[in-house]
Amino acid sequence: MIDIEKIRESLALTSERDLRRERALANAIYAVSALALLGTAVGALKESGVFLNITPSMPLGLYREEALPPLRAGMIVLLCPPSFSTSHAMRQAIRRHWLQTEAGSPCQNRLVPFLKRIAAVPGQQVKLSMTGISVDGHMLPATAIKARSKAGRPIIHYPLGRYTVRPGHVWLTDNSSPWAYDSRYWGPVTTGHLLAAARPVLTW
Repeated sequence: MIDIEKIRESLALTSERDLRRERALANAIYAVSALALLGTAVGALKESGVFLNITPSMPLGLYREEALPPLRAGMIVLLCPPSFSTSHAMRQAIRRHWLQTEAGSPCQNRLVPFLKRIAAVPGQQVKLSMTGISVDGHMLPATAIKARSKAGRPIIHYPLGRYTVRPGHVWLTDNSSPWAYDSRYWGPVTTGHLLAAARPVLTW
């Protein structure tokens, strides 16, 4: 005798499995399409000089690369990290993987360029103390030096003291986070490290 109820249950289960497969296939198609569209959008943005900042060096978001104008304090710049061969702090950062790497990077050791804000230009007076960076007598906010990492390990910082910014050098800061890694740790950099000016387009 044919069990009609069992046949109905079997058909129902088969239909549910087919429906789940169709949904999974549709989701996969949507995901691939979204990635393709994202890739196209990213390519178009790069061609127009717009790039996505995903590093914690500045607020996350879209920035536009622009030719470097005469340097001034407050300007946002895209730069290669300072040379690890002359900076104990940078050697520590590389050992501890604080910096990102990327194939095809224009920077030494394939380090990813990052964004910083110019704090001081040639001729300005900088005072570096544990409480932060002071430029021409004005303390910059959120620039206090962290003596230890979140894991409790010592962090190398630039020697404390007073400095006159030399020609061809700048001091850089990032007050978007109290844990920012900038000139308070690795000191001034030569302007040869600067790749471009950067203007925020959309940040969050």
